[in-house]
Amino acid sequence: MRSRTLLLWLAVASVAGCGDFVESSADLHMTTVGASGGEIDYQALTLKLPAGALSETVTVRVSASMVSGSLAPAYHVEPDGTTFASAVTVSIALAGVTLPPQNELFLADFSHHPPQPLHNKVVDAHAITAMTTTTGVFGLLQCPGGTCPR
Repeated sequence: MRSRTLLLWLAVASVAGCGDFVESSADLHMTTVGASGGEIDYQALTLKLPAGALSETVTVRVSASMVSGSLAPAYHVEPDGTTFASAVTVSIALAGVTLPPQNELFLADFSHHPPQPLHNKVVDAHAITAMTTTTGVFGLLQCPGGTCPR
């Protein structure tokens, strides 16, 4: 078993810089994204990185978990602490989620306390979309009356 795990990690390391490596399981999704940008789809999350958002090839990891205060599973996008040169688009599909009134629904970064709503939100019948310039833990936040704590 250890040799299989080692071989997997060696394979990951050998292709991580090529910009087209994708690995996905029920618990984790990893994709390499370079300066030309790309799109990551994992469960209900879509992350769109425009060209130039990254200056070098990075292995982006996404995992889902329940986070206190989120209306649905939240998505941890790593590597932690990554700042993008230009805003990236984060979308979470709303299928199967009991939703509050649209003015009270926000896409937020739960890596902050309190969670911080993302900018330029758009809500339609299928998804909520907003912009960010950093990696984080993205989930659905309800702010009563449409005002979120800061």
